[in-house]
Amino acid sequence: MVFGFLCKHQKKMKVVYLFNSSLPSYNANSLQVANMCYNIAKYIGQITLITPNTGLKKTIFSHYGLNKNFKILKIKYFNSFPTGLKYYLFSIISIFYSLKLKPDLFITRNYFTLFLLILLQKKVIFEVHSSLETEGRLNNLIYDNLPIFNSKNLVNLIFITNSVKNFFYKKYKIKDRKHCILPSSSNIVPVIPKPQNNKKFKIGYFGLVHKSRGFNFICNLSKIDHQNEYHVIGGTESDVSNFKKKFSRKNLILKSYIQNKAIKDYIKKMDLLILPYEKKVLSSGNVNEISKFTSPMKLFDYLASSKPIISSSLPVLYEILKNKKNCIFVKELNIYKWKLEINRFLNLPNHRLIVSKNNFNLFKSYTYKIRVRKMFNF
Repeated sequence: MVFGFLCKHQKKMKVVYLFNSSLPSYNANSLQVANMCYNIAKYIGQITLITPNTGLKKTIFSHYGLNKNFKILKIKYFNSFPTGLKYYLFSIISIFYSLKLKPDLFITRNYFTLFLLILLQKKVIFEVHSSLETEGRLNNLIYDNLPIFNSKNLVNLIFITNSVKNFFYKKYKIKDRKHCILPSSSNIVPVIPKPQNNKKFKIGYFGLVHKSRGFNFICNLSKIDHQNEYHVIGGTESDVSNFKKKFSRKNLILKSYIQNKAIKDYIKKMDLLILPYEKKVLSSGNVNEISKFTSPMKLFDYLASSKPIISSSLPVLYEILKNKKNCIFVKELNIYKWKLEINRFLNLPNHRLIVSKNNFNLFKSYTYKIRVRKMFNF
């Protein structure tokens, strides 16, 4: 076990994380990568994150509220998100830069990067977050015909849900090998739940403001539920400005993205948190249907905040949540059914407190520290 070995012998591993997306950004994948690098540096060893020269005009550490404990190398040749030919060039050039660092181990979420590292016989941890549906013909050709996922140099294969693991094992004929089911996490320090006797709720939604994530549904729900306040936090300033003109009502508060370090204080002000997904959930950019595989990071922010949750009943969420113990699952996006469940929570403060305590305890199994330990347990 690598983690145990490091603790015993104090030997620091050198790790490189190759990430082909913008960072910092408001995307969940960038937030997760930044938090993983921070916790790998804290618990495992030295790590260098290599990315394109893109992202917000802020430092990663200030944007995500992290102490500076790992190195970042942005490749200057890529000043825009690498697509098309640049997608493959970034993989090649990022590996070239990383080899100069002489790492013991590589981590990536990029399929072409993984293919090249296996060809070079490098030790790799690979994170699987979705299918190869939008990955392009070359990647699909490679993985349909070569046993990349069975390589001995792939030292750990990480799946964010059991559903995506089962899909990959069947489609790519993966043999019995080292793998982990590691859902998302949150860097919010868990909040100890306290009894409340509210006469109305502040109901919060944090994340993408796509229709498939329930944004339109929330606006319609707020229209019939005048008793409670609805807070939607996400989207660009331009998006929010347009939404405010279209959905103008006193009990619907819309805010653009806020920095991750500020989310904890905002989420603590909420009394109830919601996940109103449609049956088909689209990824950021509306390019991929992810309802079968998703492990939403905001769910773990919700758990860390120790708030009661009402959620659409996506089957994949049952891997984490239990109905009436951690949340209330509602089978369809019917505003009257959701309003009924909200009122039940409002009228049963003791039940709310029990659910809050359950979520506080559940989150203890999903910290980044635990995620990192399991990832390096090979």
